Amino acid sequence: MLVVEPVIDARLNRIFVTQTFARWHGGVAREMYADAWLAATGTLTAQESQAIEVLRAALSSAEDDGCTLIRRLVRDDQALVPAVRRATEVLAPRAARIADGADPALRHWQQYLGGTLPDWYDCIRAGIDRFFGVGGVHRLRVYLLPSAAGWTSGNGSMFVEQGATNVDCSGTPPDRPVPVLTTVLHEGLHSIYQAQLLDPIVEAVLATPCGQRLEALRRRSPLRMNLGSYVGELVIHALVPDGVLGERCRGASIADHWRRTLERGTGLLATATSPGDVYAAWVMAGAARMVPVAARWIDQGRTADEALVREALGIFEATHQAWSAAQASGAAAAGAG
Repeated sequence: MLVVEPVIDARLNRIFVTQTFARWHGGVAREMYADAWLAATGTLTAQESQAIEVLRAALSSAEDDGCTLIRRLVRDDQALVPAVRRATEVLAPRAARIADGADPALRHWQQYLGGTLPDWYDCIRAGIDRFFGVGGVHRLRVYLLPSAAGWTSGNGSMFVEQGATNVDCSGTPPDRPVPVLTTVLHEGLHSIYQAQLLDPIVEAVLATPCGQRLEALRRRSPLRMNLGSYVGELVIHALVPDGVLGERCRGASIADHWRRTLERGTGLLATATSPGDVYAAWVMAGAARMVPVAARWIDQGRTADEALVREALGIFEATHQAWSAAQASGAAAAGAG
């Protein structure tokens, strides 16, 4: 069963705030965080604005990826490009004000996660183990990061070691534990259960001629994540936070949420090009279609297996067919005009 070990790392938190100001990636450096933190700390100086431009360029063009550069900043890697180190130092006082201000709230959530948690949380943990057919203890280090007021989110292991995860939660009101707990569960599914149990099945399927054909289709689509990550997103969203296990253990209705999610994604499919719209059209709409599949697996007492993976890949193929048809229709209409 998943056992959480909440961690607060002051340097990580300051670097997390710093990279957020760079707004280099919508899913990692969230604009709503940057806007809120700038409103709280005042107008940027000319030197800070220049430092942000340096960081944005470095993070966007990093040889591996921006998150690798962030991990190097957290380690205080002395081999970093001097301009990047200087930019970080320029922004350090402002980042420290935000991170240090978030610390009391993070201490609250650290203590909360280490205490006695609601019955529904244990119900979901047990359901996860049944779904993946495992037992025993699965320990998860969760780094608690600052967030803007009212926000809770997670980024898997993008900033931390593999097998750990992070949850942005300082802005979550102390009387609203549900978003924090469900985000911890969701990120734990990615970091442990997907990595150790689901990914090997997906890799075996993708190595087949059918899997290779689907990956070739993926490369000719707007979807930038690989199909292994895509399958993980569909399966895990179908379980937690707004999925089948969340509904059955918390008694929360999910039908309207997934109906709206599917409608929005379907409406965006033909024209989606921005990362957010592509995620909504391909991933979240796909997760909406995966929810009844996950419910069927749970009702039948089945565990995650090759057939489940092929169901998720079938959703991708159907989405690709709908997208291709929309592209062909648009091209024909443009030609006729």
